[in-house]
Amino acid sequence: PSVSHRRKSMKIADKKKLSREFSSDASESSLVISDKENIELETSSNSLFSDNQSFSKFTLEMVTQYMEEETVRAQHKNSLLKIKEKALIDKAKKQVEDLDKIKQEYVDKGQDDKMPKIKKKKRTILHKLKERRAEISQMRENLKIAERERKFLLQEQRNLLKVSPRKMDISSSVILSSM
Repeated sequence: PSVSHRRKSMKIADKKKLSREFSSDASESSLVISDKENIELETSSNSLFSDNQSFSKFTLEMVTQYMEEETVRAQHKNSLLKIKEKALIDKAKKQVEDLDKIKQEYVDKGQDDKMPKIKKKKRTILHKLKERRAEISQMRENLKIAERERKFLLQEQRNLLKVSPRKMDISSSVILSSM
């Protein structure tokens, strides 16, 4: 938890304490703190968070921040993959052009017997390019899947935090009724 979050929760706890003191000064005989309020007071003073909602909000903010950082990393990886693919294509084009120049020199000199070696090298270069592009494509697909998983996890966290306060109310009322 951040320092500002702790300060905020401590201020809220102090305000609750002061409001109870003022109400007790007004009428000493009417001061009755229910078990639920007593438990809330104990938990708020023991934890860094004033209540469950602030903890839930903090948790959601932390998860959201983490997911945003992961998204930025994924975008960076994606741009690196684009650069890498472009470099591979440029390199393959240059190699093919060089082979075409050599091939043309052999044709001009009449050395047709060396042509199959050049064609084989050209096919090898294009095959390697195809493999590398398939690898990059797979990496991009993995990044997309990871993005979907991050969105799903964030949505699950939001859903859990929406359900959590209701569960806490139900469980605390069950605990209080058993006392």
